[in-house]
Amino acid sequence: MVKKYELFLFGIFIFFGLFFCYLYSYINDVEKSIFQRVQENHIEELNTILSYASKDIVEHINTKQSVLDIFQNKEIRDFHEKRLNSLISKDIRYVYVLVRDKEGRYRFILDGSNDDKADFYQKFDVSNPLYDKAYKTCKPQLIKQKNMQNLWLTYLYPIVKNNHTIALISVDTTTHLEISIFKLIQPIKTFFILLIAFITLLFLSGVINTIYSIRIQKRLFIDSLTKLYNRKYLSEIESKLSLKKYAVAMIDIDYFKVVNDTYGHKTGDYVLQRCSRIFENNVREGDIVIRYGGEEFLLLINKRNKKDENTAYIVLERIREAIKEEIFIYDGNELTCTVSIGLNDNPEQDKDLNTATKKADIVLYEAKQNGRNQIQIYHNNRVIKSNTLDINVTRDAILNNTVICEYQKIYDPKQDRVLKYEALVRLKKEDGSLIYPDQFLPALKHTNVHFKLTKQILKINFERFKNILDCVSINLSVADIMNEDILLFITQELQKDKQLASRITFEVLESDEITNPKKFQAQLERLHKLGCEIAIDDFGSGFANFKLVLDIQADTLKIDGSLIKEINENNKVYM
Repeated sequence: MVKKYELFLFGIFIFFGLFFCYLYSYINDVEKSIFQRVQENHIEELNTILSYASKDIVEHINTKQSVLDIFQNKEIRDFHEKRLNSLISKDIRYVYVLVRDKEGRYRFILDGSNDDKADFYQKFDVSNPLYDKAYKTCKPQLIKQKNMQNLWLTYLYPIVKNNHTIALISVDTTTHLEISIFKLIQPIKTFFILLIAFITLLFLSGVINTIYSIRIQKRLFIDSLTKLYNRKYLSEIESKLSLKKYAVAMIDIDYFKVVNDTYGHKTGDYVLQRCSRIFENNVREGDIVIRYGGEEFLLLINKRNKKDENTAYIVLERIREAIKEEIFIYDGNELTCTVSIGLNDNPEQDKDLNTATKKADIVLYEAKQNGRNQIQIYHNNRVIKSNTLDINVTRDAILNNTVICEYQKIYDPKQDRVLKYEALVRLKKEDGSLIYPDQFLPALKHTNVHFKLTKQILKINFERFKNILDCVSINLSVADIMNEDILLFITQELQKDKQLASRITFEVLESDEITNPKKFQAQLERLHKLGCEIAIDDFGSGFANFKLVLDIQADTLKIDGSLIKEINENNKVYM
């Protein structure tokens, strides 16, 4: 029971806490009021000064000449830059004049700075939309900076002629008066902050520590969208998890990208949330549901009923049916979804959870390949090689956008020019070093992550080359080309930009075996119709023959180096 003196102390702490909060708020309001008045006076002075500078420039421009034509003349430029330089003071740091070119980029035409002077017509990169607003509206604009101890505002003053902006005067300025006020008030505010913090911590330290601990745990281990456990939670429990007690399943929402693209990301988020609730409602106590990334979920199914070997399958089938029967309604849209599931029912045979998860991912891929909306179970006759990096390294790189491409030049020595660039995928580590394909691609074969990586590579290259005229080659495996999701993604993206499609070559890895030549040819024909070129990479290293080359109408053969490296020494190689 709380004693009276404790309640009294509690009241005292609340009273002083609220009192100091009020004082702090009052000081904040006074500070803002002072800064506002100083700023208004300063802007008024700037307007007066810059109006004269603007008239000065306009008087030099006749009706037939543009501002750019006038300032091509170095003497005129020097004259006006000296005028601008005279404005430089302890309050005005930089003064320069910008003009917008035909492409909408800003370029220097005058720079009154004393040091670090810009070249004439040098490009000036801007990201703030107020530059364009000042240009279009012919009205000055103010850009406030966050760091008050350096430049605290940029003032944009349009130079107007015949009701049209012909250039912008940009002034980077500060006032020593405001900095002085800031330095004077800041210690007082800091004192009150510390005082309030001390009082709060003194009285509520126990409660705060408890709340903080709960919030940190939730932030670390709970996915903010679905409210399921996340991958960090999996890492936390992995060392304590007994694989003998669980079956491991990977669940993927079918055609989730189509939902996002058709109905928008908010609808996609709603589908993820509803599916997550369905997962939770159809598992049992002791089962663990984890959002593994994107639309993928990991389910650890507790084998508490040893007599029934089909426990995991029964739980997963219940989930599959529940998702299939659910009607998702959001923002007036009504849609249905299905899930594909891969089950590793005997993970105790694996050395760790990562290996067990990869097996589940392999059969998840088979479920998607075989028509989706089904469960595939891993059998022991499949063999996994684990001499490369774990599959999760690639999955994390996709989620964290650390998949990158380096580009190798394809050079024509006769024409002395670069014909195209070949995209080479890499994964970037936190320290900036790179992971190369031989370290991570083998682990992805026949997994769903492989296709997610392919989509990421395609996105990177489509985005990079859509606005430049260079050509690029992108490697695709036979499995990529046979995958309907990949072909649909390529088709949707390149139908929007035929010019981009004409500059893309898809290089088919010839070392991959083609099990369904007719479908493979039909898929390549779809790429040809988009305007893309097809090349066979490493020709001669695998299963290809010249008939197949004719059948698929490849535009280019890239002969494997092993066939020609002894061409000048071995007659058989030459023939």
